[in-house]
Amino acid sequence: DFSDFLSIAGCTKGLHNSEKPPEPVKPEVKTTSERKELAELKPKFQEHIIRAPKPVETIKRPRYSILNWHLCQ
Repeated sequence: DFSDFLSIAGCTKGLHNSEKPPEPVKPEVKTTSERKELAELKPKFQEHIIRAPKPVETIKRPRYSILNWHLCQ
């Protein structure tokens, strides 16, 4: 039962503190006009995408029967 777990006393030794930490400060919400200004400050450039070269041709493997013929001789 989970209530049994909650009834266990906490640490009595060590660096633990019973005080809760202060609430984190929430960042300010920016308005849409401020967002537009930030978008204008971003550098505008053309993105260059690098692609792998296309394969010229797949390597053709010899037939299995030819390989067996060489092994039998």
